[in-house]
This record gives sequence, structure tokens and C-alpha cells, in this order.
Amino acid sequence: KKVANKAPYPMRKTKVTTDEENHMFQFGDFCIAMESDLDDAILQAAQEAGEPEVEKDDKPTCVVEKKIRNFQQYNLLGHPTRVKCTAITPNENYYVSCSHEDTAIVMYDIYSGKEMLSFFGHEDTVISACFSLDSKFLATTSRDNTMILWDAVIGQQFSVFDHEKVVLCCCFSRDSKFLVSGCQDKICRKWDIRRRREALAYSEHEGIIVAASFAPDGETICSAAADKTLRIWNAMTGYTLKVLRGHKGIVLCCTYSQDGMSIVSNDETVVKVWDVATGECKISIEVASMLHPGKRPLTKKVAWTLSTYAPGGYGFYIVAVCNDRIVHLFHPITGEEIVSFHSRAPVYCLSSGLNCKMAFGDACGNIYVVVLK
Repeated sequence: KKVANKAPYPMRKTKVTTDEENHMFQFGDFCIAMESDLDDAILQAAQEAGEPEVEKDDKPTCVVEKKIRNFQQYNLLGHPTRVKCTAITPNENYYVSCSHEDTAIVMYDIYSGKEMLSFFGHEDTVISACFSLDSKFLATTSRDNTMILWDAVIGQQFSVFDHEKVVLCCCFSRDSKFLVSGCQDKICRKWDIRRRREALAYSEHEGIIVAASFAPDGETICSAAADKTLRIWNAMTGYTLKVLRGHKGIVLCCTYSQDGMSIVSNDETVVKVWDVATGECKISIEVASMLHPGKRPLTKKVAWTLSTYAPGGYGFYIVAVCNDRIVHLFHPITGEEIVSFHSRAPVYCLSSGLNCKMAFGDACGNIYVVVLK
């Protein structure tokens, strides 16, 4: 399909009736229909025998702590309504974003906010987006049950991957050869980009897949779901290597550290850092610890909405977003807050670059860029 750079944003609003509310799954700013049974039978788990080892002889070098001495935060022209997703290009010169009503996602210059390119093709609202490390591809997921792979340079569709239900998340492998997607049908799928087809389906979760992350070495994938667990599984065979339990609510995010030795995740009440080798939780940061005595919270229910690692050389630190309009940056060992960034409204999307930049959007449509120094 042709790209029209200056065309107006397509909009589509979704309303939920009172009768449907009891059958809806809601986390943060997102709400979709719950599925108690799949339309098609999910493949049964593979036999638990001969599980591959997680550790390798050639372990990556540990991420070292790089001191943050200063930062710059500035605002860019955003959207008329809540920002649903954002992603920064690997060179940190551009970013894409869309509102929760848009069926298209737009690329902007990260310094001026000038519109550069529009990606039209989805038939319903866009939910998530991510860039490949080689900067060639952009992947987007949507309520239209598809994940589209785009040529990130010219904005044309490269491939469309159909799913049975709504696609909530996507992530590239570091070699840009594979994509993983998480779906409402409780299945996490690995896709072969060159062959443009499904390479593996992982169906061990008992809830909707909310987030997924490729390990830096590409050998394992971590997926987070509404069943309150994270699962680390072999990217080649689909064998479950570790099940990470400890969250009391829906796991909203999961991200590997740059050295692949840790995973950060969160539900609404706690942010956790996990040891990949042992499957043990190394640190927990309760949202209640963010409440200051005598200070009235800006919202009735204070909750974590997002978590990830800081960009590039600052990837040692944890970034956690609270709906009290503050983005926090923590030390991953002590849990000490290093610095915080403020927004005008609750933040529901955030993206870290490969060098020093982060971009996040709030519920009022504002886009913020943070440059760590």
C-alpha cells in the first residue's frame, strides 16, 4: 500500500458497554475482551526432558555502572489524546508514536518534532511498536489481529503476520532475523523475518501475553502474561527453562538487561529484578515506597505502569514509571532512586535508545525526551 505522508491520522474509538465490563481484561490504560477458552485448541506442552542449559561458556560482559551526572528533558508536539506507544530508532535521531485512537503510526525528528514519515496499513488502533537493531525494520501490532513489518526507511509494508486474536506486544532479536509477538490467545509466537512465516509457537502461559523480550544472545525469550508469571524459554525448541513467580498481579512488562543476566518486570504494585541463571528475585521496589508521608498523591490508586532498563551506556539502571506523573530511575542493586523525571499526566509508554535518550508519552498527548549525561 502507498504511503501518504501528509494524510490526516485515521481515528477509531472503541466503547465498552456495561454488560461487557465483567468480561474485559484491563491493565493500565488498556482494555480487551477476556478469553476463557481458545477458539482453536492450543498445542500441548512439549515433554519435559533434556532441557537445554541457560548458561553458556562465552558469557557476555557484565554491564558496568556509568554515573549519571546530568540530564536534559524537553517536550515535543504530541497528540490530541493519550499517547499509546512510542519507539526510538537505534541511532536516536527519530522516534515513532501514536495515540490510543490512531490506526497509523508516525515517525518524527527527535530534535525538532518534525513529521518525517507515516505508516498506514492497520485497520484498527495500533498497540505497540519496536525497531530492529539494524534500523531496517519497524514492527507494529494492532487490535486488527495483525503484526506488520515495515521498511523503516520508506514506510512500505514488508510483511503482514496474521494472528487469531489481538496482538499486544512485539520484539526483535538483536540480529534482526526474528520477531516475537504476544497475543490475546495466550500464545507467544516467534517469526522468521526472511521467510516471512511462523517459526515457533509457545503456549505454556495460562493468560494473555502482555510483554515479551529477546535475550541479547537470541537463544532465550522471556514472556510476561496475565497469569502473573514470567517464563524464560528456549527460542529454538520452545522448552520452558525457568518460571518466575512472585508477582501478585498481571505482569505488565519484562525486559532483559544488556548483558542478558537480569530481567526487570513489574505489576501494578511492585517492580522486580530477576537473576536469569537462578530464577530468583534480586530486588523488589514496592510502589508504596514512593508515597511520601504528609504528601497527598495525585491519583487515588498509585501504581507502576512500566519498567525497563535505561538507554545505552546507562543500561545498568532501572527505569520505572508510576501513574503519579513521575518516571523514576533506580540503582538495580540497592533500589536507591538516582533521578526522576516529571510529566504533566500519567505515563503509559516509554522507549529507551541505544546511547543516551529515552522518550515517553503521557495521557494528555505530550511527548517527552530525556537525554542522560
